[in-house]
Amino acid sequence: MPASLFCRTFAAGHGDCTPLPNGFYSPWPARRGTCERPPRQGDCAPSARRAAAVRPTSSTNSAIGKMPILDKEPQRFPEQLLDELAAAPGNRSWWVLYTKARQEKSLARELFEWQVPFYLPQIRKARRVRGRRIESFLPLFSGYVFLLGDESERLQSLKTNRVSRVLPVHDADRLIFDLRQLSHLIASNAPLTVESRLQPGDRVRVRSGVLAGLEGVVIHRRSGTRLLIIVDFLQQGASVEIDDDLLEPIG
Repeated sequence: MPASLFCRTFAAGHGDCTPLPNGFYSPWPARRGTCERPPRQGDCAPSARRAAAVRPTSSTNSAIGKMPILDKEPQRFPEQLLDELAAAPGNRSWWVLYTKARQEKSLARELFEWQVPFYLPQIRKARRVRGRRIESFLPLFSGYVFLLGDESERLQSLKTNRVSRVLPVHDADRLIFDLRQLSHLIASNAPLTVESRLQPGDRVRVRSGVLAGLEGVVIHRRSGTRLLIIVDFLQQGASVEIDDDLLEPIG
C-alpha cells in the first residue's frame, strides 16, 4: 500500500499524519512544541528557565576583576566610647592591653561579645595572599588594645590568654584627646602610614615565634626592620629580617 494511502487510512482512526523531509509520511502525529519530530540531543533550544540558570548574572560579572575585601572587625564598643562614656566612665578606668603577637583582633572579638568597652584602631591595607591581592583591616598599633573597664573586666581580659601585660593609664584625659584625634583621622579615609615605635639602636626581645626569647638590637635596611644579634667580644654579629610586632623593648 502506498505510504500516502496508508497514512490516510491510519489517520482516519488515529489522527493526523506528519510529513517527513524525505517525502514520506509518519503515522505518528507531530509533537506540539519547538520541534516537529522527537527531539534528539542538540536539536531543541533549552528552555528559558534552563538558559537563565547557566547565564551569568550582572552581579557575577561585575565582581570579576575586583579586589576582595575582608570584613572589618569591630573596632570599638560602644560607638560613643570616646564621647559620652569617656566623659563619665563611672567606676571604670582606662587600661592599655599589650597583647601577644597577632592577638589584637581575637581579643577585640571577645571583648565585643562580653560588651566590655574597648577601642582597637584599624586601617585598610592591601596585601598578597597566595598570589591574590586582598584588602583587609589591620590594627594601626600592633599589640595594643585600649580598654575602659573596672577591675573585674580587666581580670576578664587577662583570662583570655591573649594579653601579655596590662599597662595603667595615668593621664586619662590626654589619652581620650589623642584617641579622638586618631579616630577622626581614620574616618577621613586619608592614606595613613604606621610609624614604628622602634628606632635603630633600641635593644629588643623577640616575644613569639621560632626566635622567641632572643635579644638584640634594631637596625633598619631598605627591606624593613632587622634584628641584629651581636657577639660583643668580636664586635660582629648577624641580622635577620623580622616584623615589628614580634619585638618588645627591653628596659
